[in-house]
Amino acid sequence: MYASNFLKENAPHLRMNVPDGTYFGWLDCRSLGRTHSELEHFAVHKLKLAVLDGPQFGENGAGFLRLNLGTQRSRVETAMERIAEAARQHLGEITVATGVCAH
Repeated sequence: MYASNFLKENAPHLRMNVPDGTYFGWLDCRSLGRTHSELEHFAVHKLKLAVLDGPQFGENGAGFLRLNLGTQRSRVETAMERIAEAARQHLGEITVATGVCAH
């Protein structure tokens, strides 16, 4: 799948799992060592991506963000480019202070 392959090439410390028979991708962010609140806030406010938090699907969802990949390819490409760029430049510096992510 495009999203998984793109991240393998452009953000190898992140993985995207897309189970068979679905259009939801699970972005594995555990390698970043950040809290779920930090990851979710960064995805929504900095990357401008709508995500579902992994923990709402059970304790095994901690460290994951769920993305809907059932949309136009151009939108998925834009999302993957934003994620890869953030991984290169910003994710190592995420902090949460008074509800704001700084980079």
